[in-house]
Amino acid sequence: MGEVYRATDPKLGREVAIKVLPDAVAADPDRLARFEREAKALAALNHPNVATIYGIEQATLDGRALPFLVMELVEGPTLAERIERGALGWREAARIFLEIARGLEAAHERGIVHRDLKPANVKIGIDEASGGGRVKVLDFGLAKAMAPEQARGAEVDKRADIWAFGVCLFEALTGRVTFDGDTLPDKLASVLKEDPDWVLLPEDLPPVLVSLLRRCLVKPAGGRLRVRSLDSFDDSTRVITGTDGALYPFFSPDSEWIGYFKGGGGVRTLYRVNVESGSILPITTGTHPGYRADWGADGTIVMGEQRGAMRRIDIATGELDEHFTQVNADDGEIAHVHPEMLPDGRGVVFTSLEVEDSSTRIRVWDARSGEIRTLVPRGGEARYLSSGHLLYGVDGNLLLVGFDLETLTIVGDPRSIVQGIATGNLGEAYFDVSDNGTLIYLPGSAQQELLL
Repeated sequence: MGEVYRATDPKLGREVAIKVLPDAVAADPDRLARFEREAKALAALNHPNVATIYGIEQATLDGRALPFLVMELVEGPTLAERIERGALGWREAARIFLEIARGLEAAHERGIVHRDLKPANVKIGIDEASGGGRVKVLDFGLAKAMAPEQARGAEVDKRADIWAFGVCLFEALTGRVTFDGDTLPDKLASVLKEDPDWVLLPEDLPPVLVSLLRRCLVKPAGGRLRVRSLDSFDDSTRVITGTDGALYPFFSPDSEWIGYFKGGGGVRTLYRVNVESGSILPITTGTHPGYRADWGADGTIVMGEQRGAMRRIDIATGELDEHFTQVNADDGEIAHVHPEMLPDGRGVVFTSLEVEDSSTRIRVWDARSGEIRTLVPRGGEARYLSSGHLLYGVDGNLLLVGFDLETLTIVGDPRSIVQGIATGNLGEAYFDVSDNGTLIYLPGSAQQELLL
């Protein structure tokens, strides 16, 4: 976001901060003009929780113009540096974020959107007059892709700052990154598709702060379900109204219904919508931390949980049975996710999420004995093929291996089918296989297009 220097203003005899604008801003007349307008508005704001901008100046270096900002110098650590020392207690966090909220509110009233609110852009200084804390928000107006709207490339308004406020508060309370990924595309996918791990929040956190966080981190509408046929490539996509906010959709065996989750973290519910009529019916009668599901021919749904084992759901009653698998914490397990129901009720293949490095392995639950066995020590999101194989993802590759449905054992050695597919944070390999054996997947090198 540019380079910042400590400097002295010789005219007024005060120390200031000088920010040299990035070349991308300085070389673009439209962006520079927009930034100057916002800087002028901020300069007139004069709010105690917003770092003051004294002026925009320009120097010449090696024959080129070098615009820079002259700003208030705020002593003290950033919020990011404070979080590095450990999570904040909720009282300390409430005090700091109340001041952040006041600064944002004052800016929003003047039509100014921050666009890049993050812990590194919040200073926790010392008020020389009172000796108490003094929170200052820095760097208004320089756009970065953080909120879901920005990740989609859409225009943003103050709701992007509200989202970022929730992200920062979550990180302050937990000491953990809210949305993570090994690469920028992974992080953007996490922002768009995943929910924060709500179980990380302190147990003594007041309900009002929990409610505030959930309200801040609601994803914007626009992910409603869409249906289209794959046997044509015209504009045949149909939006299913009433499904805004739908997560992790899955078909019924007869393809007449689509099941989907709605809600965040531990307060999700399951719904189903009729593909033809669009009628929506609830599946579950209560909330749960559900994460991915599969719909069996016997009228039951098997559901994984983000921090738990698998459960069955009776479509007719909507009641959740007790967990039919148990997470083995002594063996390093965190959760059983991505269930795949095997034919004839023989069992369930699923992904076991491990504590160490968030690694995954593929396991199977035997319906006859109730036993759980490991099939693949490294891999995730297995799909059973009627040819007698399992297809699964590992390290960005799709592997195929023989599978005996009677004994629920691996047959032979795996072989690579596709390399370089997109993967997610919990072992998601972005692919699926139809009943007739057609593979669809999202390539890791081009995550905006689907290849058949």
